[in-house]
Amino acid sequence: MISKTMSSVLATLLFVAVSAGMAAVWFTSYSTGRPASYQIPPDTAAPPVVVPIASGSVEVPPGAHRDFQFLLPSHLCRITGHLVGPGTGGIALLLNDTTYERFKAGKRVSPYWDSGRTGESKLDLLVVGPGVFHLFVDNESGPSARRPVSVQAQATCR
Repeated sequence: MISKTMSSVLATLLFVAVSAGMAAVWFTSYSTGRPASYQIPPDTAAPPVVVPIASGSVEVPPGAHRDFQFLLPSHLCRITGHLVGPGTGGIALLLNDTTYERFKAGKRVSPYWDSGRTGESKLDLLVVGPGVFHLFVDNESGPSARRPVSVQAQATCR
């Protein structure tokens, strides 16, 4: 058995050790202005993932369409872009893969974005990945000659 004196000595040593530790924590906290356990986290912010969708000028003949298919990662993505043409006869739609297949089958769908029948449109919306998406540009009732449709779009995902 441990004697009463030895017990007192151990208790005193334990008290001194704990007190010294607390003093060190207090001093660190006091001198830095932050709690001792506070650590500045490393810069872990990954750069955004940029997914090109379309750029340049494409020829979309009357009655034809162009599908820009792209894959988004498992992130929140902002899709931005600018379309000029196909004019009052055509449309541009942003669809996911399932909705695109329904659209191709002639079924009514709700796209993420619809340009409306206008000659110029801006695209700016948030979409959650992952998944395959389609920017569908249609020139269904344009003039009898081909005319270029300028499409520029990209997704920035974080």
